[in-house]
Amino acid sequence: MTIQPIDIPSLLQAVTWPLIAVDKSLNELTSAVLCQRGSFIGIVEPDKRFRGLVDRTALLEKLGEAYLKQQV
Repeated sequence: MTIQPIDIPSLLQAVTWPLIAVDKSLNELTSAVLCQRGSFIGIVEPDKRFRGLVDRTALLEKLGEAYLKQQV
């Protein structure tokens, strides 16, 4: 079995992934992530360099916990 190399730049151009620029405030970034679909949301620099992934499900859980704590 031969392992074929993956052309990551071509793959990223061919697939439409929600990518959010990191040059936003924390509130704007959180809102932008929550508005997306999917479990992981890509974060990029303004020049489109990949910065990291946000686990949207974990973010939703943390926000829910914080909200419940405020209600007590």
